[in-house]
Amino acid sequence: MDSISGKAVVLGALRAIGRLRKESREGKRLTFERHVAPVYRMIEVAHKDYVDGFLATKKAIKSSTAPSEVIDFLYDVRRGALMVRGQALVKIEQMLDEDRYGGRGLPAGGKSTKDFYEAAQGYLYGATAPAAVSWYSDYVRFVETSAKYLPGDCWEQEVFGNDPRSDLTFAIERVLDRIEIKFRVVTQQYLVTQRNLVA
Repeated sequence: MDSISGKAVVLGALRAIGRLRKESREGKRLTFERHVAPVYRMIEVAHKDYVDGFLATKKAIKSSTAPSEVIDFLYDVRRGALMVRGQALVKIEQMLDEDRYGGRGLPAGGKSTKDFYEAAQGYLYGATAPAAVSWYSDYVRFVETSAKYLPGDCWEQEVFGNDPRSDLTFAIERVLDRIEIKFRVVTQQYLVTQRNLVA
């Protein structure tokens, strides 16, 4: 009788462990689907908006008659995916808020999402200035400064032998390169997180 009850206890414990593992796997999958994947989709939308916006800005620089037209265009373009960027940042900040979770209350597998959220946050705060609201912020300031400190029509002058339009388009190319690098990091972390939570 004792050996039978001992076997029953062991079998019951093994079944309970199996259920816990299954629930844990399901919880991790749900964490990925409900928290990680939506943020990545928002970053994809923001990334497409940035790339399209900067490519459109290059065209605007070539066709404009004055820097003020480009500044107006940039202010309009930067509104593009503003709402999506804001929603993504709110979600990221919530998931990275150590005080809020304090290691407890995180969704299943939540700790393994940290690198992804930090990469996504780094992407959205990727502009060089600490106070930059978006990748457009620094570039808008760059164009405004060019227009303000170059006397007369800075589209026509070649200060220091440089063509202002070429300088501005070169700056766009540098921003696009940085955006792509940051987005690649987000994508890599997304795939690592997916493997950790859904595998």
